[in-house]
Amino acid sequence: MIYLPVHRAITLPTSQPGSLITPGDFTYLGYVTMPADDQPNGIRFSYSMGALSGRKVGSDINLFICGAQAETGWPDPVYEIKYNGVGNVTTLVTNWWDVTNGQRVGAANPKPIRGLLWDEVASQLLWTYMDQYNVGGDWNPSVGSSVLAPGLVTAYGPWRTSLFSGFTAGYLMPVPAASQSTLQGRILCGAPIGSGNAGSPWGVASSAFNVPSNSTPPDGYNDGHVTITVKNLIYSDISNKQSRPNDVDDCGWTHYGEPDSFGDQPQLNPVQDGTGCTPHGEKCGVQFGQVAVFTAVDNVGASVWINGASKQGVVFIGQLARTVASLSGSYPPDGRCHQWYGPAQVFGSFKMCAHGQNDTRYGNEATGPGTVSMQSLMWIYNPADLLLVAQSLKSAVLLPPVTDAYRLFDVPGGSAFPEITPCQNNHGGAWFEPTSKLLFVSSRNREGDHRPVVDVFAVNC
Repeated sequence: MIYLPVHRAITLPTSQPGSLITPGDFTYLGYVTMPADDQPNGIRFSYSMGALSGRKVGSDINLFICGAQAETGWPDPVYEIKYNGVGNVTTLVTNWWDVTNGQRVGAANPKPIRGLLWDEVASQLLWTYMDQYNVGGDWNPSVGSSVLAPGLVTAYGPWRTSLFSGFTAGYLMPVPAASQSTLQGRILCGAPIGSGNAGSPWGVASSAFNVPSNSTPPDGYNDGHVTITVKNLIYSDISNKQSRPNDVDDCGWTHYGEPDSFGDQPQLNPVQDGTGCTPHGEKCGVQFGQVAVFTAVDNVGASVWINGASKQGVVFIGQLARTVASLSGSYPPDGRCHQWYGPAQVFGSFKMCAHGQNDTRYGNEATGPGTVSMQSLMWIYNPADLLLVAQSLKSAVLLPPVTDAYRLFDVPGGSAFPEITPCQNNHGGAWFEPTSKLLFVSSRNREGDHRPVVDVFAVNC
């Protein structure tokens, strides 16, 4: 028997045609810094993964942001901080500590929180987490909720999604009420590329879901039970990589990992001159190609639905490897930034790119993808396109954005924004406050001792 799709009436966005937000509607105002670390009392912002959300408390704008991540031995404590205006230090309001109450399940790897969202509907905090090194492809539960009360956090979940957790364990945003029925959910979730990246998005990803009631039993590690059904709205994967500006080259060693008669491997030769040889020249060869799609070093880490009175748009923020004119002396002779997979190195000491690129500022903690220059960018999608996908009138696979890979450095006031991101996975979250029309975006490793800051944008909407 053949079942034909049933097409319901499309609920269009509440704003009128022509009201899609553009990069020119964002003005960079500056950034705010975190309160001082006080580790004996459980305060440590250094090594945060930058998961971010916020809420209004009276006239105050409060932000939720995670502290030191699970890989450091800390539990990604969630701190509620008060926004005191651009250029000022935020004030610590509450240390909510581990809002998951130790309920993150999965393999014995660090499982940092990668998404936060204050749920206005249920007056609770939603959170997602991701296995830091999920090369085994475990389909983990990834979503939970926490009710916050003075001196008490009650956690629920975690729950498994119907889409592999590598696609749902990251950024979160609420769906405007007028679109929830059509999109089949009131929350959108996505994730950056992660370890075991064959099960990750290779570009923007977003799926709609409804939050389970807190009485719903949690899902266990490897029990296979799915609690949350999601609706794909924007989809990319290793077989469907999102396009990107073609200003980066991909390179590597033909005999990567193969020892010669001296026991040397070509990628471990500290002298890289474009031949890809082992030190004695026994094994040589270089792979090379221009890049026009997302690479393993590129990622999207934050999302927000701007739903203003006059304009709206679904905005994603991340970073890409880019060729930057001011760093031309760091690149190989072709003058283009190279991206590659190889061993760890020390920036400024070893040139592990097969073509002699001046090392890498990223990915130098272990063997993995690396590059020398990355920039922060935004992608803007038309909410009407997501509604059409939900109605099966458009495909979610590589749904095209209206604004594609726009540099935050180029928004009004953006010349004060860092041209080069300080680390991989730089942007851990975003939150839009509709009354003040302020957009808050976290940025990791911007202060000493790997401390985050929060960048602030005014939005004309």
